[in-house]
Amino acid sequence: MNETKILITPYGAGLVSGFFLNKNSTIIIIYPPHFSYTRDCSTMELYFLQKLGIKTICCDNNCEIIKDIVIYENNITNNNNIKYRDKDFEINIEKLEEIINNLL
Repeated sequence: MNETKILITPYGAGLVSGFFLNKNSTIIIIYPPHFSYTRDCSTMELYFLQKLGIKTICCDNNCEIIKDIVIYENNITNNNNIKYRDKDFEINIEKLEEIINNLL
C-alpha cells in the first residue's frame, strides 16, 4: 500500500484499506445501486480519511461523483435495497477512467 496513489474500492470492507494509504493518496469509493450515501458509518470513515490527508471521491455505480455526503444518524438503507444491492452490480468504466485521468 505504500506505493499506491489511487485505490478504487466498492463501498464496504475495502474502504478500511484506505486507512493504510499514504498522505496525499486518493481513494475512489463506488457505492452499489439503491444504497444510502449518508449512512453514519461511511461518513465517519470519510471524515477520518480526510483528516489523514487522503483525498476521497465517492461515486454511484454509474461513476457519477457524489458531491455532498452528510452525516444522518437515522438514515438507514431500506432492507429491501440491501437485499439486492450487489445483484448485477455494474460500473461505468469510461466515467471511472475520466475520474482517474483527472487525478493524474
